Amino acid sequence: MRGLVLLTSPYAADEVRRNLVHADQGHKFENLLQRMHLVSDSPGGHLPRGVFLPAKDAPILAAAIQAGAGYLITGDRHHFGRWMDLPIQTHLGVLVIQEPATFLDEHLDRL
Repeated sequence: MRGLVLLTSPYAADEVRRNLVHADQGHKFENLLQRMHLVSDSPGGHLPRGVFLPAKDAPILAAAIQAGAGYLITGDRHHFGRWMDLPIQTHLGVLVIQEPATFLDEHLDRL
C-alpha cells in the first residue's frame, strides 16, 4: 500500500468480527488483518473535547487517537455519524472519521 499504513486494535478487530454477516467476510478480514499493524487498545483513553460516544465505541476512537491515525474508517454511522468527514483535533494531530466507501473514493490511488 503506497503511503498508507493500516492500523487496528484488538478491540476494534473483535468488533469487526462480531459484525460480519457472511462467512467469506471473515476470511477476507483475517487476510486483511495480516497486513495491518496492531496498536494498543485504549479503553480508558480520553476523547477530544465535545466528542461523546457510547462506552463500546469510545475505545475504538481512543485507540486511533493514541496511535496517531489520520483516519478512522467505520461503517457505524449511527454512533460516529455526527463526526463523519469532519476534522477532529487531537493531541497528536487531526483525525477524520469516514465510511469505507468515502475513504476509498478519496484514497484509492494510494492502495
